[in-house]
Amino acid sequence: MDNITYINGLFCDTYRVEPHLHKTYELVYYTQGNGHVRFDGVEESFSPGTVTLIAPGVRHTDFSATGFRNLHLNLLRPGIPVDRYLIAQDSDRRDIYSILLQMHNEYHLKRSNWRELVNCLYDVLLQYLLAFGKASPKSPYVEQLMHDMIDNLSNPFYQVGQAIAAFPFNPNYFRQIFQKEMGCTPSQYLIGKRMEYAKELIRAKGLSGYSFQQIALLCGYNDSYFFSRTFKKHTGLSPRSWYRQQVGGR
Repeated sequence: MDNITYINGLFCDTYRVEPHLHKTYELVYYTQGNGHVRFDGVEESFSPGTVTLIAPGVRHTDFSATGFRNLHLNLLRPGIPVDRYLIAQDSDRRDIYSILLQMHNEYHLKRSNWRELVNCLYDVLLQYLLAFGKASPKSPYVEQLMHDMIDNLSNPFYQVGQAIAAFPFNPNYFRQIFQKEMGCTPSQYLIGKRMEYAKELIRAKGLSGYSFQQIALLCGYNDSYFFSRTFKKHTGLSPRSWYRQQVGGR
């Protein structure tokens, strides 16, 4: 059974949508403009990247003094509990928008398997909504540094301090912001992500054939001894011992 029943968008500047309701759920992604959306008398603001998921029977209207545009879809099952409405904000990389735009294109291109494509894409979109809905809003600079560190997991020459110095803040002040939002320092965050990646590579060592030295390099460490020491500090075991434990002592 199809879950998505309709996908379209407002592609010209719109200043007001009259109050209305739907028999299905409606997801709205604001692509341009700033304004407000009102749900049965409760008012919320929106900006580019704001996503609203509205339950059936909830009267709503959106309006903007400068105009707005959006993509919107109607669906039968939201996949998450929605009593009246849910609001989320897309990432700086516009992950939700990319998926929603692809859904829009597939819905209107009508390829032979378009229904399966659209419904599968919504399943992916739903996971992003769950992730962003649980996360508290982060500073865009914190988000940017997090993405930068993930992009450089395997780069042994990457320096967190140099990346922080590029931001328009005192480095110590920025580290305080990062630690307040993430619960750890930027360096601890990078090490944690590298150790998570190391565990994945070590688990797959039997299939990949990587040596521990190669795994160290893939995790951004030129010095395999320092990698081993860091891994042991993080897990309590050396990489070799941890691997033996994973494969049952072999």
